[in-house]
Amino acid sequence: MIPDLLLLATKFIPDTSATAVAGLMVMHVVVTAVGVPAYRLARPEKVRAM
Repeated sequence: MIPDLLLLATKFIPDTSATAVAGLMVMHVVVTAVGVPAYRLARPEKVRAM
């Protein structure tokens, strides 16, 4: 989220708008909400030490 806010503050990319940055922030939240559980389901189970 901080890089997104920096993008808005610095206008590093020309014509950056608050709406575009808000959309980017929402996209990052959605990708995290889907990606983290998917990764946790796909990873192998931990091997227990005996």
